[in-house]
Amino acid sequence: MFAKDFTAVFPKDTRTVSVTGKICSQSCSHCGKKYLHNMENLEDTIRKGRRAYTSALISGGMNNKNYVPIDKCIGELKVMKSWGWKLNLHTGLINPEAADKIKPFADKISFDLVLDDNTIKAVYNIDKKGSDFLLAFDYLSASASVTPHLTIGLLGGEIKGEYEVINALAERNIKELVFIVFKPTSGTDFEHKNPPSLEAAGKLISYARNKLPGVNFTLGCMRPKGKYNLELEKLCLKYDFNKMVLPSKETLSFVNEAGFNIVEKRECCIL
Repeated sequence: MFAKDFTAVFPKDTRTVSVTGKICSQSCSHCGKKYLHNMENLEDTIRKGRRAYTSALISGGMNNKNYVPIDKCIGELKVMKSWGWKLNLHTGLINPEAADKIKPFADKISFDLVLDDNTIKAVYNIDKKGSDFLLAFDYLSASASVTPHLTIGLLGGEIKGEYEVINALAERNIKELVFIVFKPTSGTDFEHKNPPSLEAAGKLISYARNKLPGVNFTLGCMRPKGKYNLELEKLCLKYDFNKMVLPSKETLSFVNEAGFNIVEKRECCIL
């Protein structure tokens, strides 16, 4: 049932950087710009230098073209690469011209794949379609190492469109899929929503495992905490996830007692 190795990710050596500071042209229903406050401004990253970090997750707010304008920061990317940092670029719905500029600097690209048109409208407040996301994903994947991310319950805890994402990925050659789970965040439009039920999450994960039998599954950092998280981690172990970000002590103890080799990583999960 379990992979031989279990990778526990504690990303202390990866700096999370925003290329837009606290600015975002959108106010997505699940984020509301709140998560930008946990990132270091790009200007500060360059000023402070390499420090003890070995990599960076480069993200930020969206511009009016619905992607993170990393392509406007090529000089800064060159500096970080000169430090020896590995770079994971979180692009958003990037266009081909911008994608071509950033791909030479990307060790990895994280891409949130959303295919349900109603979810895109309700969450991102943009006039785009699932087909636009798939086109961007395919363009990036043709010449870069792209890891798709799937948010379970992105539509305020409702499962809508996630099965279509699994079906689309089953038709593509992917090696890893990162699952994250919607969590209500104070100050956002979805702050009073609930996470998806564990039963609904389990059904989706089971479906994904059947459709993607050879793909490595990772439980990412964005997910509810507390008792929900403990039960979610149990579900993920049941369906052969071989990597988790910030796994609980209970999960680590269980995996250790089951006799599996625990490998600790100190960088972003897809690096």
